[in-house]
Amino acid sequence: MTPFAETAGAVNVSRRTSGTMRSENGALVSHETVTGNANGITAVRGTSRLLPDGRLHVKSSHLKDGKWVDGHEVSYTEDAKAVVRFRD
Repeated sequence: MTPFAETAGAVNVSRRTSGTMRSENGALVSHETVTGNANGITAVRGTSRLLPDGRLHVKSSHLKDGKWVDGHEVSYTEDAKAVVRFRD
């Protein structure tokens, strides 16, 4: 497991998460503990998986008021016309 921590930016400095990421059955699985969330969310878990067709599928849920609630679910597809641009 790889520990990580993230502190929110200037918009919401009271929210903080810390957690772990691990590889499990071909997916990247994360679990975060949340502090300071005004909506009662105390944990977030997510799974990211690279699908055989090349899409990246991401699904998350969060623990709110003691119950796990579905979060977002999305599949990302490569844009063959995209150009990576770096600032000078």
